Amino acid sequence: MNHVDLIDETSLTATRCREICMNQPRKYHWIISSQLVLCWVCYATAALGQSLNDELGRPDPVVQSVLDRVGETPKAWAKVGPLELLNSLMDLHDLGHPKLARQMLDQLAQRKLDSQTLGQLAHTMGTARLMRLGAMRELGSAAASLATAAIEAQDRQARDPQQLKLLAKQLNDHSATTRRQALLHLLEADADGIAFLIAQLADPQQQPAHAKLAAAVLSFGDVAFAPLLAALETDDRRLKRQVIELLGRLGKHEASYFLLAPALADRDQTVRETAHRALVRLTGKPPHAASATRVIERQMTRYLAGDYLAPGDHTGQVVFWHWNAARRQVEPVRLVRREAGLALAARLARDRHLMTPDNVAQRRQYFAILLEATARQTDNPAAAAEAKRLVTQAGVDEVARLFEFCQRQSYWRAASIAADLLGEIGSAGLLQSNSGRPLPLVQATQAPDRRLRFAATMAIGRLAPDRPFAGSSSYVEALESFARSGRRPRALVAHARIQAGQNVAALLKTLNYETEVASSGRRFFQLATRSANVDLMLIDTRINQPGIRELVYQLRRHPATTGAPIGLIAQADNLHRMERVAAEFPATVAILTPRDEQAIALDVGKILERVDRVELSEAERTSQARLAIEQIGQLAVSKISFYQWRTLSPAVEAALFEPGLSQAAINTLQHLGTASSQQALVRFIGQSAYPMADRQAAVAALAHSTTQHGILLTTSEILQQYDLYNASESADQQIQDLLSAILDAIEAPALAQQKIVPALP
Repeated sequence: MNHVDLIDETSLTATRCREICMNQPRKYHWIISSQLVLCWVCYATAALGQSLNDELGRPDPVVQSVLDRVGETPKAWAKVGPLELLNSLMDLHDLGHPKLARQMLDQLAQRKLDSQTLGQLAHTMGTARLMRLGAMRELGSAAASLATAAIEAQDRQARDPQQLKLLAKQLNDHSATTRRQALLHLLEADADGIAFLIAQLADPQQQPAHAKLAAAVLSFGDVAFAPLLAALETDDRRLKRQVIELLGRLGKHEASYFLLAPALADRDQTVRETAHRALVRLTGKPPHAASATRVIERQMTRYLAGDYLAPGDHTGQVVFWHWNAARRQVEPVRLVRREAGLALAARLARDRHLMTPDNVAQRRQYFAILLEATARQTDNPAAAAEAKRLVTQAGVDEVARLFEFCQRQSYWRAASIAADLLGEIGSAGLLQSNSGRPLPLVQATQAPDRRLRFAATMAIGRLAPDRPFAGSSSYVEALESFARSGRRPRALVAHARIQAGQNVAALLKTLNYETEVASSGRRFFQLATRSANVDLMLIDTRINQPGIRELVYQLRRHPATTGAPIGLIAQADNLHRMERVAAEFPATVAILTPRDEQAIALDVGKILERVDRVELSEAERTSQARLAIEQIGQLAVSKISFYQWRTLSPAVEAALFEPGLSQAAINTLQHLGTASSQQALVRFIGQSAYPMADRQAAVAALAHSTTQHGILLTTSEILQQYDLYNASESADQQIQDLLSAILDAIEAPALAQQKIVPALP
């Protein structure tokens, strides 16, 4: 406060005192007046002192005390430690001297502090104070950079394995202060700290320190629950007993569901006894086999419904812990809440199976949930491989029944894995139906889930049937669909106003969708059901012929579109009504008309999330198309007539010009023996935009095709190739050789029969 402000405050105080005097008896006026005079003198003195300090350039005494600690010049600051200098500049900022604080910060920045020093700063000052430093706008971006660097350095140091080992040793130190500091540092390491402690418990060499390590684990409180639950999956009997004991002492009731099987069905008696005591501690009563399975089933139902108790972040993901048997440690992965619930449900399903091993239905449900859960944990391929090995041991008949069960329960990824297994261990008998109706594996080629359709299609190809089977035409249609699908997902838009529909299609193209537009419900239905290869459907609610409800009903009844996600494009005045319509059908969501790229991205994400569908990447789609094309080539080589594989030639010809599919298409076209396949190869060879190596491979394929199936090109097409060769005298030698090779391929059949045909002009 400057002297002017002090004088103003004095005047304000005098005015208030006069008002008080007017409301008090006269005998008190002299007391109030004397207090007023005293107050005025104090204020005036302070104002005069402030005025003199300002005029003489004397700093505030508090500011001076800060400067006395560190000096008043950059030369003096250079001799001061970073911690003291950092505290001083923050004090100066708070005292209203940001310029001086900024000068100190610049001097500190010039030192280029190493990671070790930055980490020590963060540990001593605390994260909260550093975050306040970063928020001081008057100090510029340098303050935020320093604060961030210090916090990150502290985080790295806290998670450093060597540091964690040192802290673990210090837990056994004779000094209580050292032990307490070590524990605090371990708590700062958070997930890495708890994972390290459990790994130490798993190490037999650390057994003398296990009591202190276990106490440290309990210090993490509820944070330790999920890692301990993961460690319960270990095969180490000693570690399992320790984990069960810790779960019981942790006091979290949810652990009781996972201790029932160890208490009632574990082969090790000491494990059963330990789990029994832990359950009594948690629930207050001993476990009973009669009610244990019912308790487990209820909790499984909660997990399968997505009721995973850990809170998710803004993306809906949670940190989920699993046991890495190879490394003997727990590891965190990020999963969406439903996937985390599936993983826990799989553990409980296994426990129920262990308690009732003769119950076939429960074993089948366990296998289904296990395959579905591990297939979704892309960061844990070892778990997926172990799940497949376990299911394979059950035999072909059980895998076939499991495949049907997974389809009925909409466990699409589990069904896809089961289909792969049937292709590996099954026989062509899985396709032969006595009733004349397609069997489940054949029906799956028209399933609503793309991954399942592809897995079933590839499995049929591997089974290699040598006689007709019910539904063989759907297998051929699936091959054509995947060969044509290429690299981009397919979307369909229905809109009564064609221009508005084109606008929505243009927005979808920004999300890499290959889009078609229909202006009537009838035309849209035709496009959608042409093949089971629709990834997204957006329908304006004002569509007619038929109307919106009837159209969605028809789409949901057709095998090709029964599970494809649908977005109902509503207007603001009928959004609530369309939400009620969408609720009548599965995989259907009502959205407002998208106006820009951001809106369409949010809408599509909302639709796909609601139907629990993850779009395939471009690489996955390309791989599926390539494998389908290769399987078409295998059918052509086998020459099995009941497949009508020559009808697939147009799909392969289209793929010839798709990046990433050219080589597979070339290899297949040489076996198809159709006129259009030879024409496509000739067109491809003449395209200079494609790599020379691919064009040369196409020439070899053309030669093979003409030798095996004869020349199927027309006379005019042959003459055109001779004309191109004759006109290439001035072209590069490589181009001339390529055109010459085409003529050699055309003449190959005659040469093979020793009938030399005179060169055409």
